[in-house]
Amino acid sequence: MHPRTQGRGIAAEAGAACLDLAFRRLSLPAVFAFVLPGNTASTAVLRRLGAQEDGTVRSSGLQCLRYRFDPVTTGATVTARATAPAGAAHLLDDGGDDGRTDLRLIHMPGPASPGDRAALHDGLPDPFGVDGFGLVWADRQHTLTAVSGGRPVASAGWLLRDMAFDGSRRRTAGLGGVLVHPAHRGQGIARTLISVAVEHARAAGAETMMLLCRPELVPLYTQLGWTRLAVPVTFQQPDGVRTSPLTTMVLDLAGLPLPTVNVDLRGLPF
Repeated sequence: MHPRTQGRGIAAEAGAACLDLAFRRLSLPAVFAFVLPGNTASTAVLRRLGAQEDGTVRSSGLQCLRYRFDPVTTGATVTARATAPAGAAHLLDDGGDDGRTDLRLIHMPGPASPGDRAALHDGLPDPFGVDGFGLVWADRQHTLTAVSGGRPVASAGWLLRDMAFDGSRRRTAGLGGVLVHPAHRGQGIARTLISVAVEHARAAGAETMMLLCRPELVPLYTQLGWTRLAVPVTFQQPDGVRTSPLTTMVLDLAGLPLPTVNVDLRGLPF
């Protein structure tokens, strides 16, 4: 904050707008704030916005106090205080010419509804390009849906499972079902969905996130920090164990090494 603008409540309004974006529109599982001990002004703002003390952490070589915002405890505060400046309400616009319809993300347990799937498939018989492999897929335990103008425009799902990396158990989130409606592609919605799904998986205790994808999608995930695996990946099918014919991408969430021998999904693919 510029010194001339301090004391006007702008920091609190900006913070409320950020929390509104994080929880109401991005459906993030949590938001953290870090503040130096003795910075009573910032601490007061965080508390007014509904933050709870969450220990200490070392950041940039300094010991900081950590505060946590959760959707349940923060929602009422954000709704009451958020008065985002002009333009902030369009951080996730769909880029159209029809009044810049707002885009929101909704997190729900379980797989996507049949209606949402039908809307996103838009009549395409094989929107993911994987029907030719003849695989049976696992149901998603969580679904993140992007909605614009009251209609679903994109979706991504994931599940949490113990998988075997070089024979050792690892808590892994399997990402799948990433699909954007043809009319809304090229606007960065998939990147947003994937990034938010990663944060939900991290909050749920995942140590690694994994995705089975077609080769042409590898550059997208590489740009987002994912790594392509060079080891065979096996999974269950009704007729027995199969080796994945798709490219496997992983994202490390806990500082663990990449597998050097093999990965067993210990269940159906996702």
